[in-house]
Amino acid sequence: MGNTDSTLNSGPSEAFQHEDRFAVQGHRTLRRSRLIRRALIIRQVSQGRANPSEVWCNDKSCEQELEIFSNPLLHIADLPRSREGLPVAVYTKDFADAVITKFFDVEDTNTKEHKVRGLLSFIDSPPVRVAFLNFISDYNERKYRLSDEDFQKALLKARPVFLDIMFGVKTAARARLAHSYINPMMEVRDKWDLQQFILRFLICSEMWRQQKTPRSENWKIGSREGVGHFMTAVLFHYKLMWQQKCFDIDFIRTNHVWDRVWDLWLRKYPLGDSGEVVDGDVFQLRDHIEKTEQEVLDDVGYLGGIGQCDETYNRIQGYLGKGEPLVE
Repeated sequence: MGNTDSTLNSGPSEAFQHEDRFAVQGHRTLRRSRLIRRALIIRQVSQGRANPSEVWCNDKSCEQELEIFSNPLLHIADLPRSREGLPVAVYTKDFADAVITKFFDVEDTNTKEHKVRGLLSFIDSPPVRVAFLNFISDYNERKYRLSDEDFQKALLKARPVFLDIMFGVKTAARARLAHSYINPMMEVRDKWDLQQFILRFLICSEMWRQQKTPRSENWKIGSREGVGHFMTAVLFHYKLMWQQKCFDIDFIRTNHVWDRVWDLWLRKYPLGDSGEVVDGDVFQLRDHIEKTEQEVLDDVGYLGGIGQCDETYNRIQGYLGKGEPLVE
């Protein structure tokens, strides 16, 4: 009987020990997985991924800006070709070329290509794509049907508001206002109009552009007015690409998939040698050299994908002057 009692008494103990060993092993596996991911993120941040500890508002305890860079659940990915049959990569490359040509005074070919590559890495970056998907989702949900010319007017109207928020004296009130656009509650967003949806894209993208990363030198524009032109042109460009059916929507089901999105971007735009970095001050806005801001606006309008393709480019070539298309 003693042996029987001993066996009965040892059974549960062995089971508990087995469960404890399993729990410890699971904890170690989870901890190892977290450490591996942490090391991956540190490596990616060193190459230009958004750094959650860097905040535009300068409040190190701020968690609101982190939402700009967190797993968005949905993300846009390029299709191989647009509905016109053109390689999708051509659209953004031509847009970046046009930005340099229209807004900057640079003649050296190597310098120009470096600046184009730097701007491409921003335009094509995960936070900008997330900001655009947020915008176009709300735009479509509200059933806005603006012509390209009317949309340009909406961008013009939003631009000074954006510049005041992001480049005015950084008071606590202004920081709160900027934060209110990052991830508003549904009941707040339901009361928004088109300008506020535009501002959400502009503010989130600009907070990302202003982050101090290994790439930020190549994202310099030159002046606040130049930033206003550039950012609104980026939104117009993405909207035209959306109309040309250049994108698919991917689900970002886990943080590991989001890490992969960043990794693909980092591989697509690898950092060059430190000696290759071109100081943004080298690039001067043309309106500071040749013309007033209004003259540049009259000449340029919004770029929206101006490029070198043939007549099949249609409306994606963008608009010059007073909304006149390059190709009828």
